Amino acid sequence: MKWTSDRNWLNTAEYVSIACSAAGSVAAVASQQLVYAAAPLTLAMSISLANRQRFQHQVEQHTEVISNVRQEAQSLHSKVQSLPSTKQVCLLEDTVNELEQVVVNTNTQRQLDALVEAFNNRAEIKEIGSLHEAVSFLGDRLVELPSPTMPFDPSSLLLEIATLTERLDQLPLTTFQQHLTEVRILVEDLDVSSADLHDRTRNLSQMQQDLKTLQHMTYSLDKKSTQLESRIDKFESVEQQLDSLQQLTTKYISTDDFDGLRAKLSQDLAGQIEATVEQRVAEINFLLKEIQPKYEYKLVCDRDQSRALLLKAAKEANERLILVCPWLHWGIRWNHGELLDRFHTLLGKPNCSIDIGWGHYYDLENERVRYSSTSPRQSLVTYCKMYTALPQLEQLEKDYPKQFKLKLLGTHEKFLVCDRSWAMIGSHNFLSSGNKSQEREVGLWTNDPYIIDSLIKRFDEAKNLDEQQVHLAVAS
Repeated sequence: MKWTSDRNWLNTAEYVSIACSAAGSVAAVASQQLVYAAAPLTLAMSISLANRQRFQHQVEQHTEVISNVRQEAQSLHSKVQSLPSTKQVCLLEDTVNELEQVVVNTNTQRQLDALVEAFNNRAEIKEIGSLHEAVSFLGDRLVELPSPTMPFDPSSLLLEIATLTERLDQLPLTTFQQHLTEVRILVEDLDVSSADLHDRTRNLSQMQQDLKTLQHMTYSLDKKSTQLESRIDKFESVEQQLDSLQQLTTKYISTDDFDGLRAKLSQDLAGQIEATVEQRVAEINFLLKEIQPKYEYKLVCDRDQSRALLLKAAKEANERLILVCPWLHWGIRWNHGELLDRFHTLLGKPNCSIDIGWGHYYDLENERVRYSSTSPRQSLVTYCKMYTALPQLEQLEKDYPKQFKLKLLGTHEKFLVCDRSWAMIGSHNFLSSGNKSQEREVGLWTNDPYIIDSLIKRFDEAKNLDEQQVHLAVAS
């Protein structure tokens, strides 16, 4: 501000000196005296010199500022060049996601608590406690002993202490690590047995129905057995009558003839009983074979197998494909978008649809998502990094409004259903990751119609949280 005032003053003075020079020139011509013209000219040149020096100083300052700005720009450019590339950032995101999944899925603390509890329940710990109590008791007895009038013989006490020490040394403390290992193996076997028990109880209703059928067959068999026993009783009564008849006819029929007739009747009776029993056993075996389950159950191990089944379902479905996974990320865009290409091909089939259940519950509970003024979909894309493929799926929803549906569930489930032919349930987030990770995953493939119908019913009956948010926004 001061510089501007000085500059305006110098400009004004310069203009005044020029005017004075003109007036001095007129006065010099009129009065024939040169001093009237020389003095204003000298003043004007002095002011012009001062202005030129000030302008030169300002130019030097501007040049210095421009040089500093250029250096800052070069420094920023070098920093930008040193930033990691987009590919490196993507790889870093994948690594972070995998680490998050490892942290979510770990159960190390639970196993450690079980091992600690098993260790604390060891019999050796209790025996050590009892030995400590015995030593403390001996120490208290030594303190309470009165001062002896005669020299004290500590041999008995030393012998007792040596015995306790020997018992303490004999404790198998060195094998605790081995016991802990055995306990851990037992815990792992228990987990496997629990998983196997869980798999076996899935068909409980079918097994109960089969059991009822078997019970009905058993009741029928018991009834037939009762009838057979009654026939045997009748045959026994016949034998008794034959004995009576033998007694009455001994005088008319010889003993050899009677024994032959009796043997023939017994043989015929045994043949009839045996034939009846064999027929009933064959019927039971046939019915037991018919009620045995004809469905398959296969383990799906690691990400490459579950990814292969996902692509197979996207290729083979002819009616309806249901995919449920909390996050929509790299799994959809993996390998140059091969899954999206199969979606396009699948939607080109007549009367074929795709339903995707998505959205993690804790992401929806995020404060920035809950209190955002935008829609839940837009908020999840903005504030959460695991929904990068949502815009591409929304484009499919616009292109195929009757065939492609996105359903916001708030879920952590991972399963797919291909038509009503087969289904897969597992731990792999198949829509948010590819198949290159070495992280262990496990799932189950089955063509059991009971499980397939249950999964379809669970998906269809789930509420669409996206529609609820829309209704709330309209109501407010």
